[in-house]
Amino acid sequence: MNFSFTPEDERFREEVKSFLKQNSSNSFECENPDEGFSMGGFSRSFYKRLGEAGYLSLIWPQEYGGRGEPLMKQFILLEELAYNKAPFCAAQLIETVPHLIIEYGSERAKQEVLSRIKSGDIIFWLGYTEPDAGSDLLALKMTAQEDGDYFIINGQKSCSTWAHASDWILLLVCTDPEAPRGRGLNLCLVDKNLPGIKLAPVINLAGVRTHNDVFFDDVRVHKDFLLGQKGSGLSLMFAGLESDRFWGRAVKPHFLERVLGEVLSFLRDDPLGQEILAAKPWARDLLAQIRIEIEISRLFSLQCISKLNRGVKLSYEASGLKLFSEEVGVRFFNALVNILGPLGTVKESKRLPFAQDLYYYYLGSIACTIAGGTAEIQRDTIARFGLGLKSGG
Repeated sequence: MNFSFTPEDERFREEVKSFLKQNSSNSFECENPDEGFSMGGFSRSFYKRLGEAGYLSLIWPQEYGGRGEPLMKQFILLEELAYNKAPFCAAQLIETVPHLIIEYGSERAKQEVLSRIKSGDIIFWLGYTEPDAGSDLLALKMTAQEDGDYFIINGQKSCSTWAHASDWILLLVCTDPEAPRGRGLNLCLVDKNLPGIKLAPVINLAGVRTHNDVFFDDVRVHKDFLLGQKGSGLSLMFAGLESDRFWGRAVKPHFLERVLGEVLSFLRDDPLGQEILAAKPWARDLLAQIRIEIEISRLFSLQCISKLNRGVKLSYEASGLKLFSEEVGVRFFNALVNILGPLGTVKESKRLPFAQDLYYYYLGSIACTIAGGTAEIQRDTIARFGLGLKSGG
C-alpha cells in the first residue's frame, strides 16, 4: 500500500493552507457555533469566500463552470478546512447537491441553481427525516401531488439541520402514494422562501438551534426542479445518504487530531495541565489509545476516497467510516471529561483555553452518531453489503 499523496496533491494542499492563512477562521461571523461535527461553525460569509476562491465548484466539470479537479483534491480541501477548524458547516452538501443537479437536473435547474451554488449565494440543507420516518425513510408521508406544471407539497420534515440558516432544500417526497413501498419517491430542489414553508426551532442540549421542524402547506414547486424521472428517487436518496456519510465524516480524523493536539499541549505546557496529568497517570495510556483510533479512522477515510477517486462506488465503506469515526469522537470527548474532571464540564473557564469548545463537542458527540443514519443502520449496512449477511426475518 502507498499512503502518500502525489506531488500535485501536495501542491494543492499548500494552496489551501495559504488560503486559510489569508482567511483566518476568527475573522468570519458564525451563525452557529462549532459543535464538533468536524466542519466548524456555520458561517455564511466563509462559505461565500470559499465560492469566491472557486472551492465550492472545485470538482465540477468545466462545462458547468468548475475547475474539473479530481475528487482527491476536494478531500484534501476538506481535510485542511477541518484541521484548521474553519467554519465550513454551510458546505455540508458541497458534493451531493451539485452532482445530483448535473447528473439528473433539468436545464432550468442547472442554469438557475448551479451558478448560485458556485458563487456561495445559496446554501442547501437535507430534507429527508420526518417524525415517523427517521431510520425508516421509506415510511415518509410528505406528498407531492401533480397540478399541471407544478407539484403541491404537503407534510413535515424534522431534525432538519441548519434549515434556519440555509436557503434551499434537497427534499425527499412521495409523488405516488399508490406505488409499492419505496417506488414512488422523488428528490426535488425547493426554495425555502416559497409560500407555505414554516420553520420551528429545535434547541439541543447545548442550548443551540441546530435542528428544525419544517412544515409544508400547499407549497407549489415547478416540475423543472424535480431530479430524475418521476418515481426514481430511491436510488438518488441512497446516493445522497452515502455522500453525506462519507463527506461529512471523511474529515473527522483530521478534526480530532487537531483537538487532541490542543489537549496534549495543555497537559504538557500549562501548569494546571501538568498537575492534572501528574494526578492521573492513566490518562497517558487513554490518550494514546485515542490517538491510535484516530489514525485507524483516517485509514477508513483513505480507503473510501481511494475507491471514489478511481471511480469505484461505495457500498458499505462509508458506513464503516461513519460508525467508527463518530464513536471515536464520543470516546474521545468522554475521555477528556474524565481526565479534566469538573473542569471539563464547564462552558467557560479562564484556566482551560478550550473549555467552550469541549462543552459543545461533548454534548454534540452523541448527535453525531445519529445524523446521517443511526449506528444501528450503519451496522446493518455493513452486515448486508460488507459481510453478505441476510436478514433473519
